[in-house]
Amino acid sequence: MKLTIMALAASGLLMTGSVIAQDQAGDIRLNSNSQNSVAKAERPASVGNERAFGTYRMMKDGASVEAPKLSGGVQVYNEVTRNVATISGNVTVLAGESSLAAIAEEFGLTIVSQDSRVGLGVLQAPEGADLNALVEQLRASGKVRAARIEVVEPLNELHVIKR
Repeated sequence: MKLTIMALAASGLLMTGSVIAQDQAGDIRLNSNSQNSVAKAERPASVGNERAFGTYRMMKDGASVEAPKLSGGVQVYNEVTRNVATISGNVTVLAGESSLAAIAEEFGLTIVSQDSRVGLGVLQAPEGADLNALVEQLRASGKVRAARIEVVEPLNELHVIKR
């Protein structure tokens, strides 16, 4: 019995080692100079250093550089997917004890859509509102369980390898 367990453990370690070796080989290939130059060329020149939120950075032409404000219609750059996305001006909210209508009325928002059974809704902020500040106010109020800024971004793209 002990011999069988030892053999299984050893085979597991060998398999893990081969997977790690394959991953490292893949990493070396991806870190070639030609790959790095392609990755750098994909980032638009208009991406600023200001972080909008999460993995998104502000675009230089989308907002004032001195006082960047995240509002509807502003374009942001996702560092992970390398896509330029647009902020919709909506906030997805999971309500706590309060109703979505009460939350919308208190914060001056408009209900775009809602599922009242679970308290989940999409609320539209007034034009020009600072969405980062709005989300922080919603979270701090204690009336919502979660609040997130809605981003319009292509998430699934087909990439065809041509030979």
